[in-house]
Amino acid sequence: SSALKSGEKRNDLFHFEAGPSLYSGLSQDRSPNPLKHIYQMIEEEPEWITYDEWGAFLPEAPEGYQLSIGAENFEKILLQYGGQSAVDDWNMLASSLRPMAGGIKGIPHAAIRGDLGILLTVALK
Repeated sequence: SSALKSGEKRNDLFHFEAGPSLYSGLSQDRSPNPLKHIYQMIEEEPEWITYDEWGAFLPEAPEGYQLSIGAENFEKILLQYGGQSAVDDWNMLASSLRPMAGGIKGIPHAAIRGDLGILLTVALK
């Protein structure tokens, strides 16, 4: 965390971008992750390394934290650093997004078209 505060780069730290792969995964067959779709189109399947813990450094948690993946553990972090209102806001957001999750996994991003052919794509799914 001192490297984060000072802006110094440490070569002994592992760095990665926690983008779509963190939230939508790459190892499952029906992933909504666009990168996974590219691998499927070129018929390549890397050996995916899955993990059951994740950590983060946030302004609210400058020393960082590491916890098991899952909603309950994430809510503990929200409660600790954001209070009950943060947990309530998160749960409200999550409950409104859950119904959309099935649709997102139903049609790969690469199949979305800008013409009327999208109707055929959707009908075949």
